[in-house]
Amino acid sequence: DEPAAVAAKLPAPDSPAGQRALADLLRGGRDGIVALTAMLAPSGGGDNADARRALHGLAMYVSRPGAEAQRKLFADALADRLAKDLPVEVKQFLIRQLQLAGGPRAADVLGNLLSDEALCPTAAQALVAIGGEPAAAALRAALPKVGGDARRAVLQALGSLGDAASLGVLIAAASDADRHVRLSACAALARMARPEAVKALLAAASVEDPYERSQAVGACLMLADRLAAAGHKPQAEAVYRHFWDAPARPGEAAVRCAALRGLAAVRGEAVMGDLLAAMDSPDVQLRAVALAAAAGMPGRQITRRWMDRMKSAAPGVRAETVRMLGSRGDADATGAIIAALQDPQAPVRAAAVAALGELGGRQAVAPLVRLLEGDDEALRQAAREALLSMPQPGSGLSECFAAAAGKTRSELLGIMVARGAGKADVAVFLAAAKADKDPAVRTAALRALEMIADEDSIPALIDLLRSPPDAQAGQYAQRALLAAVVRARDRRRCAGALLAALATADAAVGPVLLGALGRIGDDKALAAVREALASGDAGRRDAAMRALADWPNPAATDDLLRVARGAEPASRDRILAVRGIVRMADFTSVPTAERLKLYAQAMDLAGRRDERKLVLSRLPHAAGPQAIRIAEPCLADDALREEAVAAMVRIAEQIAASHPADARAALTKALAATKNDRVRRRAQDILSRIQGTE
Repeated sequence: DEPAAVAAKLPAPDSPAGQRALADLLRGGRDGIVALTAMLAPSGGGDNADARRALHGLAMYVSRPGAEAQRKLFADALADRLAKDLPVEVKQFLIRQLQLAGGPRAADVLGNLLSDEALCPTAAQALVAIGGEPAAAALRAALPKVGGDARRAVLQALGSLGDAASLGVLIAAASDADRHVRLSACAALARMARPEAVKALLAAASVEDPYERSQAVGACLMLADRLAAAGHKPQAEAVYRHFWDAPARPGEAAVRCAALRGLAAVRGEAVMGDLLAAMDSPDVQLRAVALAAAAGMPGRQITRRWMDRMKSAAPGVRAETVRMLGSRGDADATGAIIAALQDPQAPVRAAAVAALGELGGRQAVAPLVRLLEGDDEALRQAAREALLSMPQPGSGLSECFAAAAGKTRSELLGIMVARGAGKADVAVFLAAAKADKDPAVRTAALRALEMIADEDSIPALIDLLRSPPDAQAGQYAQRALLAAVVRARDRRRCAGALLAALATADAAVGPVLLGALGRIGDDKALAAVREALASGDAGRRDAAMRALADWPNPAATDDLLRVARGAEPASRDRILAVRGIVRMADFTSVPTAERLKLYAQAMDLAGRRDERKLVLSRLPHAAGPQAIRIAEPCLADDALREEAVAAMVRIAEQIAASHPADARAALTKALAATKNDRVRRRAQDILSRIQGTE
């Protein structure tokens, strides 16, 4: 095919087709590639998208490993075309493709284009991308021959390449008569990160012109940063020191900040004198740089120097220093920060509170707790936030809670809970729940126990149940006990503690313990519940019945069936038993056949429509023809009809594929019975699908 016809096939529908099209183009040899380039035109000069797409595709295709011969063919063809008289935009496009595929051999071709001011930036960029000595040599050779924008482009390219052989030329260009050339040379020298460039760049930054100085200073700081990263720390320090020691100029606060930051990076602790001196500056940003650098410097000696500096500092600086000392994480600063809580200046006190919260540790807890007892609401709130966010308070909070009084106890308990109280706090909460004089503290402690108590807490919670300080505490203790049982890891030990207490429990505590045993669900617990069910104690019997209905496994099924058969139809025992039977059937461990049997028994034993509705709602979980037969009699009851229809439709949908005849019969009966348009439409849709498969 002709190159134009092949190019029109791109982009191809898939990668293999694209590869075949590009291979076809290369089979046309140099003439085919030249033919494609002849189709190129500047923007607005004709439709040459196919040619551009094909040439770019070829540039990528020939750059693959193992295609050196094809790559050379392509690059040579483009080089020939670049020597012709073509529009600038077309040549720029070809240069970009040569950048991709030309390799070092293209350096000479691209170097010849550097003298063309319109093509120089694109050619220089291509040489930078190609890299290596051939590219650098082409740029060096062109530099004496070019001027204006082309000279600046070449200088920038040499800097990007880091060409050591060009260092002298670039240093000389940094003092060129043309300002734009000077700045391009400065930027190039900064990128090269060579110590030899320091003197030239500092000289370039000494000019008075604001724009040129800002650009040159930026190049100096970039050079220093790159020198430091490359291990040339003395030379980097010389640059930073130059701008740090120089008198501050208007509008150059950021320069001193950068210089101080750089000095701290290259000198470490040796820069402490400069950091401390920076704290005398009225510039907030400069002080912030000094404090940030100090915060990251380890060592007790550093902490002590800043503590000494804080004593004589102005209030604003004292506050900033206190915050920095907190962020250092050095416990040696705790005493000084605690002392700052008594500072006459409110900002310093607030900073001390925040610093203690950040510093953490047991020593910091008590001063913050004392602030909770004060009258300053702003400090109270700050102390509250500090205690909430404090890392590693240790047992300090528990100790302070035990010693606190009044509203502080309640507030501390809330903080402990919000922080995520653990097992170590259980004893504190138990003591507060039992003996605290404040009902709010007792309630808060029991609520906390509900979240963290486990089997170790059960004896103490049972004791609290036996003699609660008030009725509300008894209710919360009951909830905490049940939560502890559910959370218990050692179920046997938990059951032993409950059974031992049940033997001597009174009428108030016995039912609670039976309910807790129901959460465990083992054989011993079930035996105790059965015994209580047969006793003459109404409270225990009721608790046992509720425990059976909520039993955590199917072991209580026979007991529930026995109760349901022996109870009056509308009695509470019958209601609880039927609901429990349905619940037993819902366990996934129960086989489907047994589940359906239990649903049928529950339906027969149900003395109220509510329980029958419950069975109907669960039947689709055991879908099968038998489930339809359980639901169908309920169609005759006006109060149950729509629930029965809904169940039959859901069951029919599930068994439509396996039992189409049963599903069709169920849907027909449901359609005849329902008055619900939505259910009717769903049933008709399912019926249509069944008929469509028969």
